[in-house]
Amino acid sequence: MADKWYDKLPDAVYVNKSDNTQTNQKSRSIGDYAIDMTRAVGQGVTRGYGDEMEAGARALYQKFIDGKDFSTAYNETVKEIRGDIKSFRDDDPVKAYGSEIGGSIAVNRGRQTLPRILKEGFVYGTGTSDADATTVGGLIDRGTSGVIGSTLGGVINKVAPVATQGAKDLINKGVDLTIGQATSGKGGSPLGSGIKMIEEAVMSAPIIGSPIRRAYKRSVEQLNKASYNQILEPIKKYGIDEKLIEKSEAGHELYKSAKSIISNQYDKLLPKLKFPNLKELQSVYDDVILRELDTLPKDAQNKFLKDMDDKFYTNFDINGVLTGKGFKNAQIELRGLANEYQASGSPIERSIGASYDRVLDALTDTLKTINPQYAKRLTDVDFSFKMLIPLEKATVSASATDGVFSPSQLMNAVKSSDKSLRKGNVASGDALLQDIAGLGQQLKITLPNSGTATRADIMRSMGGLGGDALAVGGAYMNPLLGGALATGTMLGYSKPFNKYLRRGVTNLIAPAMQRGSPALGGLLGDRMSAGIMNRR
Repeated sequence: MADKWYDKLPDAVYVNKSDNTQTNQKSRSIGDYAIDMTRAVGQGVTRGYGDEMEAGARALYQKFIDGKDFSTAYNETVKEIRGDIKSFRDDDPVKAYGSEIGGSIAVNRGRQTLPRILKEGFVYGTGTSDADATTVGGLIDRGTSGVIGSTLGGVINKVAPVATQGAKDLINKGVDLTIGQATSGKGGSPLGSGIKMIEEAVMSAPIIGSPIRRAYKRSVEQLNKASYNQILEPIKKYGIDEKLIEKSEAGHELYKSAKSIISNQYDKLLPKLKFPNLKELQSVYDDVILRELDTLPKDAQNKFLKDMDDKFYTNFDINGVLTGKGFKNAQIELRGLANEYQASGSPIERSIGASYDRVLDALTDTLKTINPQYAKRLTDVDFSFKMLIPLEKATVSASATDGVFSPSQLMNAVKSSDKSLRKGNVASGDALLQDIAGLGQQLKITLPNSGTATRADIMRSMGGLGGDALAVGGAYMNPLLGGALATGTMLGYSKPFNKYLRRGVTNLIAPAMQRGSPALGGLLGDRMSAGIMNRR
């Protein structure tokens, strides 16, 4: 090949094409790294004022030891320190910013309230700015950085995916929530709501969605068990077979186990009770029945009296004695009639149902009066039985899913079981099992079913990860990325690892975001302020 004209130049220098990049990155020794990282941590600890504090200390030394003018020494030193800080950030941003934010987190302890975050973010924003605080322009620059830092710190604090109080209550009841379930809903964060939306969208995808679907199904089954455990709580102190609930499958089997446990408590208690004979009860129950009769319409009075004869008085034996078996039968009959009538849409029939309830209460109160040593136990067993009724209704409504009721079915059962006037107990939040039914709403799937535009859009946004192919029929999916996604969801949302993944986000990442939010907001505020004020 002939020489080019520039090859013959006397000062020509040959340059390797593969070595045509230049870098200004500073070569650092271990000692340099130690100094830079210590300085970065100091910036975090002092809310961005570490450079000025170090410069002030060094300027004082130069003034008294070297006789140098303090202002001159300070200005030269702070410029040098800030240059070193900037160089470290440019060369190794992960270590530089990570050390600084880590230093801020280390000293930012206590409750992270919004006013505190806003104040800390403002201080950090003004501290990290290198504008001259002795000039009006510099003060405006620092103030701008502080306001932006305060605002961004508050935003970062609010979006941190913390576990809601409702999620914590469910977890304490044995319900294992996903990250999205734990950090969304009432008291949740925007980031948590976004995570839950992604979880629900990915559920519709083959392979990668299956582990998340199983995790959501598992949480609903655990809500079922937690509900049954709650109704058995009053009688656990009398000795029940708690393992029976633990090993029972959610659904019909779980209902039968709980009903059996409550019935066994009745069976254990009844032989110990003293029961009055009919003669002793006659005056009490005649008063109750006649008083209730006066409250009913005439066309309902005959039926009420007939039911009392058929369902109540027939449980006394020929000697006029009410046995334990007779008491249980009378209780079942009266409670059944009360529930049947009170579920009616007719005000008259609901009134009849309320009358049956009052007769039943009178029967129970009489037993407590003549058996004071067992009064508390009678009350507890009866309360467990009352709480079983909403769960019975929820289980019946979930017959299509083998009795495993959803959060919505549980809440509907709670509402329909409330016999108070105009559902007053539900309105005040005091209906039986309304507390756990309310907590269960945390588990509801809010995104529309698969095939909707929302799910498709979310999956398309994951197209770079193979989302299109997985969710909306795309023609190609990177097998490595698809395999990584599948492995990640299978492990992360599996029964053994799901709680550790959730704890990692809610117990580590979220608190770190909150405690580090002043530093994050301040640093970002300084960068944005620099752009606004044409600084740097």
